[in-house]
Amino acid sequence: MDTQSYQVLILDDDSFFLELVENSLHNIGLEHIYKSENGQAALQLIDNPEQTINLILCDLNMPEMDGIEFIRHLATRKFGGDIILLSGEDKKVLDISENLAREHQLNILGILEKPLEHEKLLNLIRNKKDRPTTRKQADSDKIELSKKDLLSALENEEIILFYQPKVDIKTKKVVGFESLARWNHPAFGILPPDLFINLAEKNGLINQLTRQVISMAVKQRAGWGALNPNVKISINLSVYDLSQLDLPEYIESLVKTNNLSASQFILEITESKLIEKLSTVLDVITRLSLKRFSLSIDDFGTGYSSFIQLQQIPFSELKIDRAFVFDAYKKPSAKSILESSIELANKLNIETIAEGVESQADWDTVEAAGCDLIQGYFVAKPLPPDQVLDWVTRWESK
Repeated sequence: MDTQSYQVLILDDDSFFLELVENSLHNIGLEHIYKSENGQAALQLIDNPEQTINLILCDLNMPEMDGIEFIRHLATRKFGGDIILLSGEDKKVLDISENLAREHQLNILGILEKPLEHEKLLNLIRNKKDRPTTRKQADSDKIELSKKDLLSALENEEIILFYQPKVDIKTKKVVGFESLARWNHPAFGILPPDLFINLAEKNGLINQLTRQVISMAVKQRAGWGALNPNVKISINLSVYDLSQLDLPEYIESLVKTNNLSASQFILEITESKLIEKLSTVLDVITRLSLKRFSLSIDDFGTGYSSFIQLQQIPFSELKIDRAFVFDAYKKPSAKSILESSIELANKLNIETIAEGVESQADWDTVEAAGCDLIQGYFVAKPLPPDQVLDWVTRWESK
């Protein structure tokens, strides 16, 4: 972080608090600090084309425009800087506000309770470079994609896969990779799945997209001959895919053709809504299980059908959503859900994996809770296929 050009805006209705925070920031070399006692004045500063605000410290409880309304205005402006939320309200209010800001795709550097511990604030800012941001590229909001574009992408093999490692928390061994679809667009570059998965579902292309992904994942796993045969590849499926009665035979045929075994793959079910056409879905899932494919319930805890699915489907893995993992050590509610999910999985004899592990503190929290596997930026970001083997060699030589 270049302290000479880094610009900070402090928004709080307490002038004494503003002075205290300003002095703390000056002590770590930050020179360009702006203060505002109300949201409207802060927005005017942000809207000034001659100013580039890199960080906003925002109190939640303020007269006229409160912090929640201010967050909404920042989202409308597609603010790309970092935000630290401050409040003397109940910790749950801070947690909800953080979740809201993340839903708006804003970069939340952290949340801090009042009375403020200045060392915690300074540590958040000092460690900024080590934390991945959540904001999408600003240009992604301007990208308009059509069914024709996606059809062209499928025909021209523009859909590619990246692979994020999954590690055993006790042995530190690599046990698998999740395959993650990306669109290598000729004009816009690498696009994330949230820009095209819904497009595929709405236009009846999701099954074609999924089968292309399955084919790529199987062939790439076959090409990693040097990789331990016990390392599994996870492939995401939606309820739309599970309504295709020929899916088990399609995957089995691909696996056998590439001289692999079903035990080398995990099929992650990402549907969080109540399952429709349950008889068809159970038919497909049961036959996949009979063919020895492992089944994982993804984003556990985010959908109201999760417990129904656990009862009806023979899952071997439960994947805890990052909302209950990331910074859970600072969020009592999230930590309780994390611990309860792991306890439930243990009673059902299901392996657990925590996604969204982004710090040593996250690792320590899920390890203490008894989680089996972890996945997240603290281990590695998603890797292109040609980097997988080298990354495994480096990781296991640590």
